[in-house]
Amino acid sequence: MFSRPPVTTVVATGFLLAAAVGGALAGVAVSSSRSCLWAWLGLIPLAAVLRPCVPVSLAWAGGLVGGTLFHATGLSFLYWTLGGLLAGIWFWASLGGGLCIALGLALGRQCARHCQWPLAIVFPVVWVACEWIRYWAFQVAVGENFTLLWLGQAVVGQHQLMQAADLGGVTVLSALVAMVNGTAADVVLWRVFRDRGQRGPAPVVASAGGTVVVLVATWLYGAWRLEQPLGEAGPRVALVRGRICERTDLDLFRGLAQKLAWQQWREREEPGQKVDFYLWPEAAWQEPLWALTRKASTAGNTVSAGKGEEALRAVSRKLDAPVLLGAWRRAESEEAHRQQALPWASVNSLIYCTPSEGIKGIYDKQHLVPLLEHVPEWLDRLGWWPPECVRLWQLHRGPRAACRMPEAFLLTDRAGRCLRIGPLVCYDICFSGVHRRLMRAAVPSRPDFFVCAMDESFDQSGKVSQITMLHTRLRAVEFRRPHFRVSVGGTTAVIDSCGRVVGLASGMPEEVPVLLARAPIDSRCSPYCTLGDLLPVLCLIAVTGTNALGIAGRCLRGRFGNCGHWRGRWLAKQREYQGGVA
Repeated sequence: MFSRPPVTTVVATGFLLAAAVGGALAGVAVSSSRSCLWAWLGLIPLAAVLRPCVPVSLAWAGGLVGGTLFHATGLSFLYWTLGGLLAGIWFWASLGGGLCIALGLALGRQCARHCQWPLAIVFPVVWVACEWIRYWAFQVAVGENFTLLWLGQAVVGQHQLMQAADLGGVTVLSALVAMVNGTAADVVLWRVFRDRGQRGPAPVVASAGGTVVVLVATWLYGAWRLEQPLGEAGPRVALVRGRICERTDLDLFRGLAQKLAWQQWREREEPGQKVDFYLWPEAAWQEPLWALTRKASTAGNTVSAGKGEEALRAVSRKLDAPVLLGAWRRAESEEAHRQQALPWASVNSLIYCTPSEGIKGIYDKQHLVPLLEHVPEWLDRLGWWPPECVRLWQLHRGPRAACRMPEAFLLTDRAGRCLRIGPLVCYDICFSGVHRRLMRAAVPSRPDFFVCAMDESFDQSGKVSQITMLHTRLRAVEFRRPHFRVSVGGTTAVIDSCGRVVGLASGMPEEVPVLLARAPIDSRCSPYCTLGDLLPVLCLIAVTGTNALGIAGRCLRGRFGNCGHWRGRWLAKQREYQGGVA
């Protein structure tokens, strides 16, 4: 006969199983936004660990298991990328993310213990603080912030709610989803412990009512934002999905673009049929660019000292339009490379070239993929990482000082308008700081729209393209600027300033080699552009400040380790002295 396990074991096992399943489903919803319901309800067990009714050991275990599976499912593409070569990165990144979530929940548990507020208020603050702890913990560990999985990504498919991202970024949406999970946890805990008298119905009703009010207000704000009129139509951009070199048949791309423009003119009666500029993906230019310096390009001079620059100008003249294309710009000259026998040292750049003036601007990729495009110095010195698994392209990070330069490229379209282009390369789309540095310039120098050149051909699962597409739509709403993104092996799309997809091309490049689209120019300025990441900073201060006050209170009451011991001895001496005096 089998003995029946104790009730406590059954409850603990069920809680851990619920935390694991909920975290995994939430990770799936965040990485694709197709099953967003699981993100709204999957984190109920993690919200419940903030209450004292859950034992400390079970709270730690539930937070670690749920947080690890949340990242494991959201980052599952790393396991399948490059034939399993990145499986180790997937494991350690998932475990590190789970540890950050567990640490944040542990701090939040002490915060909830002191304030006794509903989980509808406590859990959003704690979860945003967890995401911010993870954001900076990865910066310390691998040299780059973690921006791939935000809980607010699950709201991208809901247009009205997504508009709230321009108030405080994606963390506002994360707080909104966490609020719903906290309210549901309040209801579940009240149903479980109501007979014991630990929680009454009044706080639960107030919590649910407040959450409904916040959701309705967010939806109304989004509907108001969507009803606001946008500006006039933007430039006509030809997004070319493919590689290019000096021997490429440019007449093919030009003919396809003119054909698409003629069709749009026939269907929509739009004036003008010529393309304003062409956009190629990341690393699309197959020829080396030697001795191409940022100083000469930003000064507005024509650069023609090295190989390939004149060919780029010839391409622009052939197409009779400016071109934007990704290229690997060599950091040193060919002679220096041969003399010193150094490995190829390249900078992943986006080159802007016009028919009349040649190369007018260069943008260098600011954020490299950690452990794939660069390795932290401490890990490199220890030799813990096989060199054949990393630095696949030997890339160098763009100079940080370049972020203070006027990066926006000036474009004069066929209608004679002067527009500014905000350039991005691949992984930069996941970082709002790149956008913010450009948008905080003077009003005439702010970008009118952003372009992003990407290469996602290394991922056969398509998960990378889904995640970066979510970030592209979020950045468009956060800064109220349309985005043109072209990708090899991923999704090529045009997103307006409200996060709506107005042009889309997916699948193989042979099916849709050129996508011609326009997006309305938006002149609105979002509060997030001015305030930045103020919300997560306030949440982290609230959590850590509450814990600090709690620790200080326990020290003063003599209930914290050695502090209590020394305070007890001091009180004993005071009583002894008073007795002697008496």
